[in-house]
Amino acid sequence: VVRSVYYDNNITRYKGIGEILKKAMVDENMELM
Repeated sequence: VVRSVYYDNNITRYKGIGEILKKAMVDENMELM
């Protein structure tokens, strides 16, 4: 049980980082255009 909770936390953190990177890339593209 503890292992699955730890795994879920890692997935949530990874998705959060992915969203931040995606937003940063979109912002950069807007500036380039």
